[in-house]
Amino acid sequence: MEGDGCNVKMLVKIHTNWFAPFAFPVRLAHKIEGCFELSKYVLFTRPPISSSFEVDNDKARKRRSSWRCGCGSEEARRAVSSYLGELGVSEEDSVWISSKSPEYVKMLVEGVRDLEQWQIALAGLSFKDKIIHIAAQKGDKGKVAYLESLGFTLSSSMNIARYLPSDTHTLPSLMHKVTRIKQLLFFSPTPDHHLLIKSIRLMMRHLSISIDEDLQHTLSFFEKLQAKPGGLGILAYKNAAFRSLIESFPRLLQLSVDNHFTPILHFLHNFGIPTFRISNIILAFPPLLFWDLQLLQTRLLVFKEIDLPDKDYAKLLLKYPWLLSTSIQENYTELLAFSYSIKVLSWLHVSISFWMHM
Repeated sequence: MEGDGCNVKMLVKIHTNWFAPFAFPVRLAHKIEGCFELSKYVLFTRPPISSSFEVDNDKARKRRSSWRCGCGSEEARRAVSSYLGELGVSEEDSVWISSKSPEYVKMLVEGVRDLEQWQIALAGLSFKDKIIHIAAQKGDKGKVAYLESLGFTLSSSMNIARYLPSDTHTLPSLMHKVTRIKQLLFFSPTPDHHLLIKSIRLMMRHLSISIDEDLQHTLSFFEKLQAKPGGLGILAYKNAAFRSLIESFPRLLQLSVDNHFTPILHFLHNFGIPTFRISNIILAFPPLLFWDLQLLQTRLLVFKEIDLPDKDYAKLLLKYPWLLSTSIQENYTELLAFSYSIKVLSWLHVSISFWMHM
């Protein structure tokens, strides 16, 4: 703008990283074409502050910028590995887990960033120590990182970890349990998974009776599988089948391998189920793993009441493990009573042997 033959100029300094503007007068003592500029205003975003604060702020800003571009992730992974080592995990396993749990590491880095952004200082702590501090604050004792390294999402890992109290489930004991469960239930790929999937689809298509809680949980498990890429075909793959099973039935990780799983699996084997096919029964009807041995023995007595021509009850259990459920056994009892009343019991047994979905 112009005035009285003199050029009047406004000097402006804009700081893009701060927020509220602040204007204050500055007397400029130099002469412009015969006129003096006296009281002009220079616009700043805030009042002048000490250079030391600007330096500190620049450092924090650069650090946040490095987090956004991924720098510092390696240091965070090393910190997580160190933390897992403090929990009793071997160096090799801790390095592996920290490298395979990127979302967990990112969550911790964001936790440190939030502390610094809100000026909640951890005086005297290095970046590594801050990461370890945040990890300890989470309270899961490294289980979330381990579960993510197995292929679970971060949200699923956090949900499953809630079922594993730290006072009874240390990270090394959880790692050992997972290894044992995989060896017992998924020690080899299912050779006849197509038959398992076919039986599941037939059951879902023809089931028309009122169902009990165990059968309801089983159907929910199948529906979740169908909603995923690959559908029921996921059951053909060891690691994917294990993850899907634990996501739907996380309380399985609370059970003892030696005192609970092993007796049930031995009983199924003695009943005539080949070891490599036991996983078919488990995946088709997971709730049986929560039963005690006496209940399983009682449920299997019903199979002996069916007059099969070849007496191959193990084959029947493999094809229709849902016969163990309360609702189907009650329905079978009603069918028996009806067949007695009209004197067609032999017809019922023949029909069941050829068309079990009845």
